[in-house]
Amino acid sequence: SEATSAGVIIAISSKTLMAAPGATIGAAETRPKEEKYIAYWSSALRGAAEKTGRNPKLVAAMADADVVIEGVKEKGKILSLTTGEALELGLIDEQVKNLEELIQKITASENMENVEVAKPDMNLSERIAYIATNPYIAPVLLTIGIVGTITEILTPGFGIPGILGLMAFGLFFGGNIISGAAQTWVLALFIVGLLLLVIEMFVPGFGVFGVAGILSIIGSMIMAFPSPEQALTSILIALVASGLIIYFLVKYLVQTPIFDRITLGIKQEKSEGYIATNKDIGELAGAKGKAITSLRPAGVAIIGERKHDVLTEGEFVPSGTDIVVIRVEGSKIIVKSREKENA
Repeated sequence: SEATSAGVIIAISSKTLMAAPGATIGAAETRPKEEKYIAYWSSALRGAAEKTGRNPKLVAAMADADVVIEGVKEKGKILSLTTGEALELGLIDEQVKNLEELIQKITASENMENVEVAKPDMNLSERIAYIATNPYIAPVLLTIGIVGTITEILTPGFGIPGILGLMAFGLFFGGNIISGAAQTWVLALFIVGLLLLVIEMFVPGFGVFGVAGILSIIGSMIMAFPSPEQALTSILIALVASGLIIYFLVKYLVQTPIFDRITLGIKQEKSEGYIATNKDIGELAGAKGKAITSLRPAGVAIIGERKHDVLTEGEFVPSGTDIVVIRVEGSKIIVKSREKENA
């Protein structure tokens, strides 16, 4: 009922080729679409067609967009035929209604009493590739990966969101590599992007590591797809869906125990001792205090008898940890754990 991609060479290599109504054959363009791959694959299809007495140019047009067949295919298109079209052009030998009719014709023409129908099952790696390259599944995997990764970045430690995100990205990239749509260096580029984002987390401000990491991740996603069109569509869907999900999580679920750790959830009221930074904070350098919220890296600490907004150099400091002011930069009070000071 369908012979596309590598299925074309299997079909045209058959001694007798029959198809059911509504079947298709063609669309065998290579991935990636590079000249050397197209030339090799096109010659292989022509050779198989010549062996079985089929039109080699017609078959080559299913893989090479430069092949022109007057009245059938123009330049720049990939040929794909329905059962009726393939029958009219002589590419297939006959049309059959279903598998039962096909078996009857085989037993009659070959003078056979019994015909064994073999239906090979996909192994695990083939199933992964089939799922990951499905145009409807790929955006879902990307969405889970993006949401899981961002949620993990926003929260301390490593938990379920991070595991789910890595699993989704692993299925996406692994499936495309297994299917041949992507090379292993694409996965390496994605890993480099993640590492750059981790580095950015430990560097105050948003700088070159963060930008390079995001560009590496997006670039690896685009190159993992069989075509730029499918890549842009899937990534756009995943980004929109991820944005909506993250907005929903932050807006409606941050007060639940599961998501309570994503935000501080504390109002800094003046009556409770919180004060704005002032010109005297330069005298706090070397002062000791205690973190009264988690510092990730920003948070609140009590230094002396007052509460101050403070910032670490990227480390995560749990609430209740003894801290020391290592320097003051303008209105920023930079602190670190006293355990590290003594280490």
